[in-house]
Parts: sequence; structure tokens; C-alpha cells
Amino acid sequence: MSDENDAPLRTERELLWRFSPVSQRAWLNDLLRIEQQVQWSLRPQLEHSVAHTRLSWWQDELQRLASREPRHPLTRSLAQHAATRGDAPPNLSALVEGCQIDLACLAFETRADLNSYLHGWAESLFHAATGQSAAWGAALRELELLQDFAVHAWQGRIYWPLGDDPTAADPWRARPLAAHEADALGERLRELAAQLRDHCRARPFEPTDDSVTLARVWSALVLLRSERALTALPHGYSDTRLSPLTLTLRLWWAAVQLQQGRRPLIL
Repeated sequence: MSDENDAPLRTERELLWRFSPVSQRAWLNDLLRIEQQVQWSLRPQLEHSVAHTRLSWWQDELQRLASREPRHPLTRSLAQHAATRGDAPPNLSALVEGCQIDLACLAFETRADLNSYLHGWAESLFHAATGQSAAWGAALRELELLQDFAVHAWQGRIYWPLGDDPTAADPWRARPLAAHEADALGERLRELAAQLRDHCRARPFEPTDDSVTLARVWSALVLLRSERALTALPHGYSDTRLSPLTLTLRLWWAAVQLQQGRRPLIL
């Protein structure tokens, strides 16, 4: 495998890392870079067989991580951080399983199918990073994915239960979305935002638990982007997201408030 550890994280993950509690950053950096390495298998310019080979390698490596026998610099670093914390290395194999679904552009026939996919990510990456529930992580992940719905749909990945009709995906690939699909997507975005706020408010806003603070910073980042996603409907193009400067400033202020034990307006 080529060593791409120095490649920059995507903008949103970089912001999450920068505004996370200092005590969490080394651990979070390894987790996010492993997620990035796995998801690079979805790059459009990557030949399909190469993508599968890459995912197979990472599947084996994440199993080695869980068995305390990692080989890659990132997994070795993560295992060392886990040992320092007195924890077992996290089981992140669901990241590969989810990416295999993405690469195959498999449709989700039922809400249960989609929930299983979302919970896999939440039980691996989100729980490893924050220690918080899969329900919290699944709501966060679905909201992340739906914010870029049009981009994913154009690539053949539709994060919506479609049933067993092979033509059911067609309306969701339209640009712009028709009124029915745009209304349904907007309603789901609002539902998920409400769920995310409920999870954030379930504990007192005290700066005593860095893991909970990290989960709230992550939630604030996703909620800030969801505001723009709603205004972008029915088109839903990725260039309608908040500007990098606006997003950075608003997330910075939310992180400051959280680490002072106050609840930001976004939450």
C-alpha cells in the first residue's frame, strides 16, 4: 500500500479536528485518517479492481488492528494510543463494509437496510472517537450524507430507502429534484437535525467530558451545514454549502461555548 498519511483531510474533517478538545486530537487524527484511507477507494479516477484490492487490504489491516497486530503506520499509532488510554484497539471493520456498499452502489430497499448501514459507521468510527451511542452517530452520519445528496446520487449512491422497484432511483437522480422528492428530503433533514439536537441536550452542558464535547462539536458542524442544505433544495448542489470562512467562524464560536460549558444556539 502507498503511504498517503500526509495528505490533508477533507475540509469538514479538518475543521472537526481543529476544534476538538486538545486531549482528543491525537486519537481523532488517527481515526479520521484511517476513514480517509478507506474512503479513497471511492475516488472516481480509481480503476474498479484497484478499489476492491485496496478495500480488501484495509479489511485485513483493520482485522489485524482489532487483533493487536497492525502493520500500517496509522493503525500502529492508533493501537499505541489505545494502549496508552488503557483501551483495546477499536474495531473499525464496518468502515470497509460500508465502503464496499458505496462502491457497488447498492440500493437500500428498506429503512432497516439503511439503518444497518448507518449504524455500522456509528458503532465503529463515531463510537471509537466519542464513546457515544450508535443512535447519535447514525443520525449524524445520515445528516452528513443527505447534505450532499445530489452529489452522491449523481455517483450512483442514494441514501434513501427505495423499495424493490428498479426504477425507483430515477426520480432521486434528477437535477433539480421534483417537488415530491425535495419535500421528502427536506422533511428528513429537519427530522435528523431535531434528533441530533436531542442527543446533544441529553446531558448537561458542562466542559467535564472531552468525549461528549467532541460529539457535540461534530454535531454542531453537521448542523451548520444542514442549514445551508435546506436552503439549497431542490437543487442540492455541493457548491451551495456555507463558505469555508463562515463555517470556520461559526464552528469556532460553537466550540468555544461548548468548552465553557454553554450551549451554542446551533444546538
